[in-house]
Amino acid sequence: MLANNSDWKLFERDFPKGTKYVASRHTSEGAYELHVDDFSFIANTAIEKPTELTMSELTASGATVSWTAPATQPTGYACQYKKVNGETWSDETVVTTTSANLSGLSANTPYSFRVRAVYDGSYSNYAYIDFTTDCEAQPLPFKEGFE
Repeated sequence: MLANNSDWKLFERDFPKGTKYVASRHTSEGAYELHVDDFSFIANTAIEKPTELTMSELTASGATVSWTAPATQPTGYACQYKKVNGETWSDETVVTTTSANLSGLSANTPYSFRVRAVYDGSYSNYAYIDFTTDCEAQPLPFKEGFE
C-alpha cells in the first residue's frame, strides 16, 4: 500500500517470515536528496484490517472518518490521528462503530488518521488516510485599507 502526501510516502509491504534485507534505489533528475525515516518491520497479523477509509463532514476544526468493516466482525476499532508533520499520534480511542468523529483540529492543516480492528486483545494492522481540514471562514464584509 502507498499512502501519498506532498511531504512523505508510506509504503506497506507483506514479507514472508525469515531474514529481511532492505535496499533503496533513488533516481532523479535535478534532485540529489533522499530521506528515509521511521523504518520498521511490524509483524503482520492474520487479522483483517478495516478498508475503504473515507472522509466526510470535513470542517475547519473537525471531520468524520468512516471505513468498511472486515469480514470477521471485530469487538471494536482503535483510532488515532496526528498532524502529518507531527511526531506523536493522539491517544488511542476505541469505538464500536465503523466511523470516528474528530474534533479540536486546526484549520487548513494536513492530518493522518489510522485505525485498526480489535479482536479480544488482538489487533489488525493499521489502515491509513490523509486529509486536510478546511480553512476558517472569514466574516463579511471584508475591508482592506491598503495602509
